[in-house]
Amino acid sequence: MIKIIVIILALFPIISFADSWSCSNDIEVMCSKDGCRAAGGDDFTPIDVRVDQNGEMRVCAYTGCWGGKGKVSVDGVFTTFYGKGFRFSTSPDRDDLVEDLMVVVDGRDNVGFLKNSIFTQPLICSKYSHQKTEKAIKIPRK
Repeated sequence: MIKIIVIILALFPIISFADSWSCSNDIEVMCSKDGCRAAGGDDFTPIDVRVDQNGEMRVCAYTGCWGGKGKVSVDGVFTTFYGKGFRFSTSPDRDDLVEDLMVVVDGRDNVGFLKNSIFTQPLICSKYSHQKTEKAIKIPRK
């Protein structure tokens, strides 16, 4: 009986690893129907993007972050993270700051892309794994 329990536990690991991406920019790009403009040097908005395979998304710029649970789609080397209706953390009551977000990451070269109503932004990304504990097993002490 103990051997069966050990085999079952080996097949269902307690700790799972979710792929995560951390991205940032070294220039700022904004586009509209009239064209795109880029800013660099000291004249751009730094952006911090964090996304993971569970759909958690966080895009930080200015004085706060848009974040929450989105959806994930994987097609070959491309992973797309997207979601609607993310509120800005420092002004959650302002409807004019609500954003729909899309982040695409190319796993071959760790280059990403952020699109919302403000930014059309290329990103440099790095991949890392974090532990997510699904549940703990309590072992009784004798």
